[in-house]
Parts: sequence; structure tokens; C-alpha cells
Amino acid sequence: MKYLLIIAIIFSVALNSCEETVSDVELPYLEQLVIRAVIGPGQGINSIRVERTLPPLEEYIQENAIVRDAKLTISDGTNDYELSFDGEYYGNEDIFVEVGKTYYLRAEWKGKVATSQTTIPEPVEMDDIYYEIVESEYEYENFKYKEVFVYGEFTPKPGAVYQTSYNSESLQLRFDFDIYSYNNRNSAGKIRTVLLRFSYDETMGEEFIKNYLKDYEFLLYSYDEQYYSYFNSKHNGNSNSGIFGSDGLNIQWNVHGNGIGLFIGHSSTMKRYE
Repeated sequence: MKYLLIIAIIFSVALNSCEETVSDVELPYLEQLVIRAVIGPGQGINSIRVERTLPPLEEYIQENAIVRDAKLTISDGTNDYELSFDGEYYGNEDIFVEVGKTYYLRAEWKGKVATSQTTIPEPVEMDDIYYEIVESEYEYENFKYKEVFVYGEFTPKPGAVYQTSYNSESLQLRFDFDIYSYNNRNSAGKIRTVLLRFSYDETMGEEFIKNYLKDYEFLLYSYDEQYYSYFNSKHNGNSNSGIFGSDGLNIQWNVHGNGIGLFIGHSSTMKRYE
């Protein structure tokens, strides 16, 4: 036993003596612009963020990443607008964003050029909001509670994808985890989505449900269809299924050239349960 202990100690010392502290290592990387912007109708453009990629071993600090001296231009196909920097975002309030128009972004910085384009989709109203009560699979002390599923239906338009959200006086804005394309239509040509679900004690009566739902605002967002690829790939690399802990990143951006990121058009509508 003592012999084994001595061997273990010698082995441990040998390993420690082989360790070297490596510092000031620089890994090669491609510096690119990082652009984030969502633009909508009826307003100017005032919240385009431009940063740069940082070296892989450098901790992300926004102050170090933000780009303050880029030249940004947006064109609506007829006019070109130069954007100014306000200390945090780039923008130009003279641009009046319109539904159906395509906008072209060009960013230049230290010889790098990044470009993108997006079309502002037409807002779509929800046709109907309704609920269904279903038996729950779970029991507690011989009591089977029920669940309420709140559904929304709308008629999609080609060239756009859709996401829903809700908020109330007691809850902050919450987005659906799903996104819907034109191909998700049912036989009636509509898309049905679950807007909300909650537990329900039938002793409360259905009047409780109706009054409860009146506190909610249900929103329907229409995005340029380019958003679909980004949405479905944005969590790539967060999985633990890979051999070394995560899979490779392959996020589908719509910024091209010497940049990555998202420049996307959207519109929205709001409807309450009636």
C-alpha cells in the first residue's frame, strides 16, 4: 500500500513539473463588422448597432467591440441616406420606412464593406382568438385539473414569416418559441398558433377565463422571410450533443461581405380577446 502511495506521489510531482503557463497567446481570427438592426414601418431608423468581432481569447466587452466611426448608408432604391452615430446607435430620422419597400444597407469601416437588404412586410391582422379547455394528464390528490389553450388564427402572405407574443399588466412581453412560414397554412389557408396556455379549475366557471384573457394583448409580428433561416439557426452551437461539448456554429445571417449580423424588416399588429 505504501509502495503504491509513493508511486502516486512521484507521478503527481512529475506531471506538475511538466506544466507550463502559457500567456499572451494570439490566435488568428478574421475581424468583421457585426450589424444588428430591425426596422419597421411608420418610423425613422434610429437603432442600428455596429460592432466588430473580437479575438477569440478576449472577453467580450461592449465598449471594446462597438464601432463609432463607420460610414453607413441606406438606400430605398431612389434616395441614399447617410446615418449618423449618437454614441450608441446609427440612425437617420429623415428615412420614413414604408411597407412593401426594399431597403439596402452598406457599411464601410477600415477598408471593410458589409452589405444587406430587406423588404418591409405587410402587417397581418389576427382573424380570430379563441380558447379550448382540455383535460390534463396530471393529477394531484385525486384532483384532475384542466388546461386552457388560447389559439390565434390568421391568413399569411407570401414573402413573410410570422411570430406571436403576448403581454399583460402582470407579465412582460413574451415571444412564442415557434416561427411560421407561408407553407404552414392549413386547408383553409390559415395558420393556427397557440398564443397562451394556463391551468384552470372548472369550479371557477368559464366567465373567469374570459375575464382573465381580457387583460392580455396578443401581438402578431410579420418579418421579411429572410428571418426564417436566422431564427431556425440562431441556437446552433448551444447544444451539448457534440463530442467536445457543442456543435459547430452555422448561424444564417443576412449581412454579407466583411460582416455578419441581421438587417431585417418587420411589422406588427395587436389584438385582444373579445
